[in-house]
Amino acid sequence: MKKNLFLSAVVLSALLTGCCKNSVTSDVYVPPVPRSNNAEVQDLAFSVGDEAKAKLRLKIVLGSGSKDFSRKLFEEVSDDLLSEAQIGAFQKYDGIIRIGNEFEVKDKTGEYFRVICKGIRIEMFFGNQLKMAKNIRLRPLPRKLGLDNAVEQYLPSAAREVSKFLSSRIAAVNREKLAVREIAIKISGSAKGGESAFSREVDKVARVISSINGVINYQNIAQDPASGSCTFRIVYSKEQMPQGIRNVLNNKLTELK
Repeated sequence: MKKNLFLSAVVLSALLTGCCKNSVTSDVYVPPVPRSNNAEVQDLAFSVGDEAKAKLRLKIVLGSGSKDFSRKLFEEVSDDLLSEAQIGAFQKYDGIIRIGNEFEVKDKTGEYFRVICKGIRIEMFFGNQLKMAKNIRLRPLPRKLGLDNAVEQYLPSAAREVSKFLSSRIAAVNREKLAVREIAIKISGSAKGGESAFSREVDKVARVISSINGVINYQNIAQDPASGSCTFRIVYSKEQMPQGIRNVLNNKLTELK
């Protein structure tokens, strides 16, 4: 009787084991993993293409003193700076020019005011790399009817001195300190992975650019996933990178896989 019970248990165990095996191998459906466009793309090649010279982007900020005077002063001098830089309310900019002023009323007779200009304050900032400042003193002018007229009579002489200072300093920055280049970069093979994979590779290029010693500012200004190309605008220090950005960037990109 015990022998029969033992044999029955063995047979039942074998049946259960076979049943479980069949349920795992035959009855459970495991779908294949679909190919994702987000998958890493292999055999990519990075290369630097065309390089074009560009202008610095400078943003004007109104400092202390009469905002109205500083605004009019900027309007007077902006055209003189266009040959050296782009001037505007950029969200992405390379430098800041801050214009401030200080006036003092010395005396008043009726509605006539004698106002002296204690200084036109000009400050220039290019990231943390460069800072220049100057306080321009102007010769006192005679009294005028009305306070606004007494102040605004300083505009011509202020514009002349500010334009002379800014034009020479920005030219020196362009000549000696900073360079601006728009550089096209080709990412061969990136189209295989779709737009998401291409965007990741563009981000990788951006990280490479930011890691280069001497790069002040950079911006991805154009990209085309279909052709695998993107363009970066790069501002860099000539002192730290006298050989230029193109060769340095090309060498860094060839290390990417």
